Amino acid sequence: MWHKFILTVCLAVLAGGVLPSCKDDVPVRPEPVPTVELSDSLVLLEFHRAMLGEKWEVQWDLKNPDTWKNIAWTTDEETGLRKVAGLEITASNCPPGSCLPESLGQLDRLESLVVHDEDQLTGRIPESLYDCPLVRLRIVGTSLYGELSPRIARLAPTLRELSIDWNREIAGEIPPELGQCTRLEQLSLVRNGFTGKLPFELSNLGIPFNVSYNYLTAIDWRYFTEYDGPLPWLYQNEFQGTVPEEVVRCERWELWKNVFYPFREGFGFENY
Repeated sequence: MWHKFILTVCLAVLAGGVLPSCKDDVPVRPEPVPTVELSDSLVLLEFHRAMLGEKWEVQWDLKNPDTWKNIAWTTDEETGLRKVAGLEITASNCPPGSCLPESLGQLDRLESLVVHDEDQLTGRIPESLYDCPLVRLRIVGTSLYGELSPRIARLAPTLRELSIDWNREIAGEIPPELGQCTRLEQLSLVRNGFTGKLPFELSNLGIPFNVSYNYLTAIDWRYFTEYDGPLPWLYQNEFQGTVPEEVVRCERWELWKNVFYPFREGFGFENY
């Protein structure tokens, strides 16, 4: 019982409310207490600060969660309090200089993070996000930079959609750990800065996916010799070298070799 009382006190303070006075005959009526779980409330306040909320088109009243737009809620059955299930970032809540706070990883019910064509969003993808039970992670057209973390494998139990598209500064090699996310139904990694070899571990996904318009230079040829699932789309990359003879001779090469074409200008296999 004491922890529930303490939680009530904290929520009242966060809302700016006043608790009834023991000295008064008529207690002072507090302001409405937020219906959001306390830890989620604190994360959202940090999100509001890091995303420069004072410049948003639609302002939040920080004492009234009903005004907190671009959030999807779920309800905790035990406490009856709201928790964050989804965050959406659009032009209305992403002024220049906005960044994603590391504290987002504390949202233990966050299933969806969607960023729509906001090149004013900068910084890195918070490592803590991989601790959330994300079902959908969609980041499109941002100025975020850095690599896709191997910790993506932590999302294997939940992740169904991963769309990292049109982010010119998200680069480096595609982590083979992504192949552990076998519940994926949709994967798109188009127009980023990914380099190196396409890891064979992604064949574990068993789905077609798109990694076109990157800077990949090699592919694990087992996609043609040891795998019979759908191949990814790979056009407009920087593949070079020679296709192994055992690959050229196999029927699968004739069926799927067009997934590479067209290459970036000045690149291509010598015997393609």
